[in-house]
Amino acid sequence: MSFCLLSGNSYLLLVYPFLFFWAYGPTFRKEESFLTSVYEDYSQYGLETPQVLPDGATLEHWRDFFRGFSIERVTTNELARVMRFWTVACFVMLLHDLRAGGLRELLPRYHGDHDGFILLICVMVLTTLQFILGRKAKEKVLRRS
Repeated sequence: MSFCLLSGNSYLLLVYPFLFFWAYGPTFRKEESFLTSVYEDYSQYGLETPQVLPDGATLEHWRDFFRGFSIERVTTNELARVMRFWTVACFVMLLHDLRAGGLRELLPRYHGDHDGFILLICVMVLTTLQFILGRKAKEKVLRRS
């Protein structure tokens, strides 16, 4: 939904929930049938747990989500994935700036507002970081095998 908001297209924002369930509905059903066949307790768990959006009972135990979290357990592959997410978000915003004002508006000497230029730098830094982290994650996998 956040990318739909960033796109600025209200029609896409209205249609996306239907497209999401149309695209991922079969995957949900396939995963649930697989998990039910592998784990005997999963059918009861599936009935008690919301499939996509949390309900009130789930939100009551939000602190349990962070129990056992340790920064040491975060892998370089996960960091690369987070960097990729932020890179795409910044890139979409950069495209909006380019569409609105062109390339000359991004450069600070032509425009008093430096937001576009900072966004351009963020995209370049995040892209570089996600490639470096992705390479490190692949190298770790190759060393293990």
